[in-house]
Amino acid sequence: MKNFLLFKLIVLSLLLFNTNLKSADASKDPLFHLGIYGAYNYNFHSATFDNLPGIPCCAPTFNDGKGNGYSFGGLFDYELIPSINLEIRLGYSAIGADLKRSEIIGNAIARDPNTNQAVSNVEVEHFLSSNLNLISLEPTVHFKFFSQFVSLLGVKAGYLIGSKFEQYEKIISPNDIVFIDSDSRTRNVYSDVDIPDAKKFQIFGTIGLGYELNLSKNTLLVPQIRYQLPFLDISSVTWKAASFEFGASLKFPIYEPTHIKTEYEKIYIRDTTEVPAIDLENDRVVLVDSKETKELISFETHLLERVTVKETYRKEIAKPSTFESSIDVFGIAKDGSRERNPKMIIEEFEAEESFPLLPYIFFKTNSPDLNVTGLNLLDKHSIANFNEQEVKWNALEIYKDLLNIVAKRLNENPYANITLTGCNSNTGAEENNLELSRRRAEQVKDYLVDVWGIDSKRIKVNAQNLPANPSKGTVFDGQIENQRVEISSNAFNIVRPVRLKSISSQANPPHIEILAQIDKPSDLKAWELIVKQGDKELRKYSGVDVPESIKWEVEKEPVPKFEEPINFVLTGKDAFGAKTFSEKSVNIEQITVKNKRENLLDDKIIEKYSLIIFDFDKSQITDQHKILLKSIKENIKPNSKVTIIGYTDRIGDAQYNRELSLRRAYEVQNYLNIPQQNLTIKGLGNDNQIYENDSPQGRNYSRTVQIIIETPVK
Repeated sequence: MKNFLLFKLIVLSLLLFNTNLKSADASKDPLFHLGIYGAYNYNFHSATFDNLPGIPCCAPTFNDGKGNGYSFGGLFDYELIPSINLEIRLGYSAIGADLKRSEIIGNAIARDPNTNQAVSNVEVEHFLSSNLNLISLEPTVHFKFFSQFVSLLGVKAGYLIGSKFEQYEKIISPNDIVFIDSDSRTRNVYSDVDIPDAKKFQIFGTIGLGYELNLSKNTLLVPQIRYQLPFLDISSVTWKAASFEFGASLKFPIYEPTHIKTEYEKIYIRDTTEVPAIDLENDRVVLVDSKETKELISFETHLLERVTVKETYRKEIAKPSTFESSIDVFGIAKDGSRERNPKMIIEEFEAEESFPLLPYIFFKTNSPDLNVTGLNLLDKHSIANFNEQEVKWNALEIYKDLLNIVAKRLNENPYANITLTGCNSNTGAEENNLELSRRRAEQVKDYLVDVWGIDSKRIKVNAQNLPANPSKGTVFDGQIENQRVEISSNAFNIVRPVRLKSISSQANPPHIEILAQIDKPSDLKAWELIVKQGDKELRKYSGVDVPESIKWEVEKEPVPKFEEPINFVLTGKDAFGAKTFSEKSVNIEQITVKNKRENLLDDKIIEKYSLIIFDFDKSQITDQHKILLKSIKENIKPNSKVTIIGYTDRIGDAQYNRELSLRRAYEVQNYLNIPQQNLTIKGLGNDNQIYENDSPQGRNYSRTVQIIIETPVK
């Protein structure tokens, strides 16, 4: 009743204040405002009940309670007449509070747990806390006075989406006693329980006072205080929830669209580029591109629609269509002599090459996985088609089929056995890792047994750290080479070299030098030189700057195959689009093996052998070398010309490697004992790498001595 009288008194005061309302200029007012609000709620409840329906409680009558909450939501504000607005809020409010009563109970409701004696005159606190959450619609009428002050009056209709309570009775004093019925210091405890007979729909009267602050042209801040007077009880008992709201709202005006005058403007931007044009009688200008863009620019008094047209023109300057060029062709003999426009002779020879078989399988660091070694691994269905004589004519390509070659030979030599020795680099993760060495060897054995069907009894597996003849372990290349499985056999046939035969070609002259000349290279945009025989392209060179000379190594594939002239075709194009064309032809003679046999012409057979598996940094001939050298020596005739060339890998000093490769070459000569008049011997070290040196197999194959035998035949 007191709250209702207070509400009427405040309403009367606000009506008296509104006698000083000032009218605003309606022409500048917005259509309406939209905004948001937020507030702190100071909640105070009034009540006259002892307990909630069906909830045991021994409290005397609860009278009042206090609590904290908050409110927030959105709002709509519309001016009814100058200085009087209608505001409607849709929002959320927390209006719960705590109700407490204390009393001293004289009768014996408690006991001392130590003596089990009943205790009277006990001070007890009765506590009831509510959690009330309200969704509400709140229309209010606002009255402006003193320019910026606002008083308001309205109602608030809400729906309780949450109505829970918590309750307990607790002994305050004396200490160390408990309720007899609960055997604890609390009783009648309820937590997070729905309020019985809760009235979900609530109505409040609203009054308040605010002050409008213009933060900017389009932002209004209104601090406010509001009082919410409840008209309905929360439950079937007498219990109402009132609150003061201390908060503020932000309002944003919505204006009627203004019709503004639009002006139009068109701007042309032109860009012209001069370019030469071939076979044009007179200069001309051509429109290349035209793009139009529009933009709308806003001013306070009007709008400007600007159209910008960007046009690109090309001015073509008449230029001649051709320019001069020429080609000169020289043959360079083995002795360095030069001949202009030579006749080329391509002669065929029978060639045989013996490719050594490197019996090492190299593994990745700390890995026994055979699948990542780079070797060609077949399945059971493919091994029947494998043929050693069909491998590529290249030592490193042959190495990829190492295990297939060894397996095929084991099947062809049933009394031969092999030993697989697994090794590691003995550094880092591989240090003293014999298990890793064994697993590497076992992986190789599994492939030979499971895929090729080799009897496991014919394969012995050993494991050790470093190989018997390790590479240099202080450098990375050497460490990688020591991570391997070595294959050895009691039969030389298992690891013998792969011997292939073919027809090779020699050219005379072996080198062709091409001099291409273009009369105005400063304007040159691109040039191209094609060497072809009929429709077959043999070589192609191109670029921007013309080199002083172009060297053609004739004996490198593709080699001319027919007695049809070789054509050298030079084309060029300058920056203006003009072109040039020159052509030169050279005759060619083909001398085939068939012709030489039929016409009893001089001929020769070329045989090539390689020795590998020299111990690291050593030049001594091994027993395995001697087996191969013995068969080589038997093929050398009194009229054979023999060339012995030593090579090394990239590890070490270049000069030292040249000396090492020469020592290896002389060790071979000491065994073969070739007459000096038929001998050429060289030590090239790693100056001319015959194999790539980034892989361990490439470096091992580079530690070689090559023996080339040319034997004349009739």
